Amino acid sequence: MPAPVLAGAGFIVYNFINVNNGAVVKKQNLIESMGSLFEDFGVSPIAGRIFGLLLYSDDAVSLIQISKELSLSKASVSINIRLLERMGYCRKTAAGGGRQHFYILRENYLEIVYKKRLDMERSFINTFSDENSEELPVHVENRISRFMEFNSYIISSQERALKEWKNK
Repeated sequence: MPAPVLAGAGFIVYNFINVNNGAVVKKQNLIESMGSLFEDFGVSPIAGRIFGLLLYSDDAVSLIQISKELSLSKASVSINIRLLERMGYCRKTAAGGGRQHFYILRENYLEIVYKKRLDMERSFINTFSDENSEELPVHVENRISRFMEFNSYIISSQERALKEWKNK
């Protein structure tokens, strides 16, 4: 099963680092806000809270640290950190050595997430592009055609945006 992709992931950090006279939102508010945002997009709020913690952390964080910091079971942290890994937000790192797993945000997590979103949009188009042996009612063909036109536009716009971002 493919990992879910958050629409508008490029705005995650911007929306929740609230700059008001130079003050940054407190750590706990950021973590809880990320949990709510992920939940709004149909992804586990626990994964969102873990993402918020990783976003805030300067160093790699162990599963045990995440569990203690967020008052979560190690099993729940393990399940949700693997989800974040599949989504492209974080990765394991060798920090700390030993048997503990440590995690950090990927430097290019926004690009990874957008590329996955583009792949999802392409799969929608491919689904509707497949030839059906049956004739569809005109109104259904019109809706599918409009959907494909819209998705094609979105894909090309996002591909251009990604290229511009890489060239910054």
